[in-house]
Amino acid sequence: MNLENIKLVAEEFDRLNWNFKSEYINGHEELVSQWLGKPDEDIMVCIYDGNSINEPYHRQDFFFFNYTLKGHYYIYNNSPKKLIAVTPYDIHIAQPFNGYALINKNKEEFIVIGILIKKEVFIKELLPSISSNLNMFKFLLDPSTKNTSNASFHFNFQSKALEAILDLIISAYLSKSNKRIELMKSLAVSFLLIVFDEYNSRNKKAKNRTLIDQLLSYIACNSNNVSLEILASHFGYHPNYISKLIHEKTGKSFKQLLLKEKMERADILLKNTDMSIDSISTMLGYNDTSSFYKAYKKQFGKTPRHIGLSKTKESRP
Repeated sequence: MNLENIKLVAEEFDRLNWNFKSEYINGHEELVSQWLGKPDEDIMVCIYDGNSINEPYHRQDFFFFNYTLKGHYYIYNNSPKKLIAVTPYDIHIAQPFNGYALINKNKEEFIVIGILIKKEVFIKELLPSISSNLNMFKFLLDPSTKNTSNASFHFNFQSKALEAILDLIISAYLSKSNKRIELMKSLAVSFLLIVFDEYNSRNKKAKNRTLIDQLLSYIACNSNNVSLEILASHFGYHPNYISKLIHEKTGKSFKQLLLKEKMERADILLKNTDMSIDSISTMLGYNDTSSFYKAYKKQFGKTPRHIGLSKTKESRP
């Protein structure tokens, strides 16, 4: 990676706003880190390059995605209380409001590259591009309704492609271009797609899965644009065989499973974001809003507009 650019960004570390606010969360006082960038920055790069860090336990109100380029340190998690050992090429992803602290007592140099994204910007602008996996989708949307979280994950992943994208993000961050923020967002989507694809592939263990498991996984990951014909062609079977197998193993038709997948996403978005019904409808692959209304009502017995009215009532003082 471009160490010169990394050093330039790392020089800003001590000048960032590290003043933690004290807030009452779940009945007791906790420290909360606010947005570290400028008000007009929706996304930023934060790099630590040093040999000693001992953060107080705190939460933050934004998404962060850390990549350890060099050295070793620990992440302290309060619930459950444990120290997570972090090594070179580890990825650490945490929700907003996640409680943690970075600790290094070894006095060895370590470099951590962090991509920080405002919560609202991430959910509205980036999430639609990386929402193919339902579990990851729920993980990333979960913070929109919580003011505490202990959910994060990390794994080791050395990738030249990943580091190349990080280099581009850092270069864009250092540039004076008035389009640098939009460029960084696009690059962040590429970064996250690579990370999540690798994470999912490690957890799928595809060679040990049955055909029905693979079919259900494919439907879940491609619900926006999959059809029975596309599904059958992808796995090399006749559509009639796939349709029969799905019904035998699940008790549901292909259309019912697809509807369930789409409506789970729709319900999460309606309840946890301020995205318009039109935007959600388009995101889920519907050509017109009326079809989306009918599908939602068929699944839940009420229209999506009902959710919006309920949220309005809850937000009133």
